[in-house]
Amino acid sequence: MIFAKEKPEDAKKIIGEKRWNEIHKETGLKGGLGHEFYEEYRSTSKITKEGRKRRNELIDLSTKYYNKFR
Repeated sequence: MIFAKEKPEDAKKIIGEKRWNEIHKETGLKGGLGHEFYEEYRSTSKITKEGRKRRNELIDLSTKYYNKFR
């Protein structure tokens, strides 16, 4: 989960670069996307129709991404 949640530079400090690289190679996924989805979600308007649509897309993307690490 650290790989998925934290920015790569922070995750490498926590779990070590070797383990981070192993997870990256094993999954083929970009590390830290969970945080990126969270930050975009927070900054996206919940008032506009487009904003609500994007927020729902981000929830879906985040859920699918994190499920790969459970």
